[in-house]
Amino acid sequence: SSSSSSSSPKPVTGFFTAFSRDQPHKVYVQHKLAEEKKIVWEVLAKNKGHFMVAGNANKMPNDVRNQVREIVQAMGKMSEKESRLFMLKLDAQKRYVQETWS
Repeated sequence: SSSSSSSSPKPVTGFFTAFSRDQPHKVYVQHKLAEEKKIVWEVLAKNKGHFMVAGNANKMPNDVRNQVREIVQAMGKMSEKESRLFMLKLDAQKRYVQETWS
């Protein structure tokens, strides 16, 4: 069987961190995502990439998910309903993963 390079997994080419506890200037994940919305959209929609968020299970996971959904809605020119369906599709494909703890 032949295999094409387009079906091969692509390596991680970058990642962003946000630390809200260990420094006086708080940097939250959702703010970093908003700054990098073009990259988030390209990775998730155009490159069929994966999104993983790890951290405290308090408010952060919902805040991050809402920010990603807002990016998808704006960059994909979707309605709110369409963006919610897009997020559910990411979940079903195991392309949106949360690893959280309390």
